Amino acid sequence: DIDLRIKTGADKITINTAAFENPELITEASLKYGNQCIVISIDYKLIDGVPIVFTQFGQFNTGMKLTDWIKRCEDAGAGEIFLNAILRDGKANGYDIEVIQNACSVTSLPVIACGGAGDLYDFVDLANETSVSAIAAGNIFHFTERSYPRAKELMKKNNINVR
Repeated sequence: DIDLRIKTGADKITINTAAFENPELITEASLKYGNQCIVISIDYKLIDGVPIVFTQFGQFNTGMKLTDWIKRCEDAGAGEIFLNAILRDGKANGYDIEVIQNACSVTSLPVIACGGAGDLYDFVDLANETSVSAIAAGNIFHFTERSYPRAKELMKKNNINVR
């Protein structure tokens, strides 16, 4: 699957459940295509206050702590981490800043944070209070009158580097 997508023009491949079920896939793909192509998507939920990794579209509790899985992914050769807070995704109640910063602190990999944007200032808060490399959002742009150009403008006004 990875080979097909790379050969048809994809720059990066995101892997979630398959990576968890077979961590060697991360290493094999990174060696073949370069780790810059391999993004590990991690869905997590807080269970008794501890961020735990879920797979199978957020349905299966792996029992593994988020930071442990991030370290294993980095050790296996991943190039980036895409971090999704399942319980915040689509809820518009802000990013999980504490967990996201903790995740960033255990890896040298770029971390992309997703799940929770409800206000344009959520982007500013996340950028200012964590060391994320990128911020992802969906519903805020699809189901509100907010636009990504306004989000970029606000971030620039707050001295946050934006493409």
